[in-house]
Amino acid sequence: MCTKGLVWHPPPKREAGGGGASASSSSSRSRSRLSAGYRRAEDDFCAKWSLDRPARLLLRDLPPDLREQAMMKFNPYTEVKHADYSKVFAAWTRRAWAAFTA
Repeated sequence: MCTKGLVWHPPPKREAGGGGASASSSSSRSRSRLSAGYRRAEDDFCAKWSLDRPARLLLRDLPPDLREQAMMKFNPYTEVKHADYSKVFAAWTRRAWAAFTA
């Protein structure tokens, strides 16, 4: 089975009421309401780590608190190859998501 090109996406966050908008649609709405300065910081983060499109989408789909944490704390080891930053970011995000939802 070929998994090249597949990207992990966090599951939608369940709301206490059991209904409502999905996390991805609320994430899209919150992204559109972000200030230009915050979007600039997000773009700078992606450029700094040379994140590919799937990793950028993964960052954008994170809840705001986890997105901010990712941008502050993500710092791969110096042994990580430049080309692998996006993969390492996806793995880091999976671990952070698990801790965030636990």
